[in-house]
Amino acid sequence: MSAFRMRCRNELRSVRCGAAIATAIFFVVVWFIVLFIVGSPRMLLLFAAGRVAVLPSWLFLTLTVVFYAIMGFCTGAVLFACRCVNETAKYRGAFFFSIAVTASFLWYALAFGARFFLPALLLAAVVAVGLVITAFNFRRVVRLASWGMWIAAAWGLYLLLLSLLFFFFL
Repeated sequence: MSAFRMRCRNELRSVRCGAAIATAIFFVVVWFIVLFIVGSPRMLLLFAAGRVAVLPSWLFLTLTVVFYAIMGFCTGAVLFACRCVNETAKYRGAFFFSIAVTASFLWYALAFGARFFLPALLLAAVVAVGLVITAFNFRRVVRLASWGMWIAAAWGLYLLLLSLLFFFFL
């Protein structure tokens, strides 16, 4: 157990926490901008709750904010790390992350704003795959960021499942 703690402490020392927190705040702010442009998911989630099991709208919004905060913090921790032994994995992960985060913003706009469920389903698949590849690449740079990306990938899989339910049952 002490070896695990030492590894975590060494990784945390190599991360510029201020830059990681600033990146997390940036992604949360962008999420709120997208939310205010597209609108609340409340009506669609209430309509879908009659046919399939979905999260309540307040919990969905809270978990989405947490999702973007975790994604931003992990990406900031990797991109602004003081020491990096594997630059290729760092920037490859950032590339797939940028694809995944762009697709997640577009997913919300298509699923809740326009109610185009097939393109939203395809974008949700891109989000899930992009975050899984990002988690594998971030593992080579900062393991703690990889764990955070696995949490984000789990949320991406939930978005994929939600898109499947919307596509087939609404």
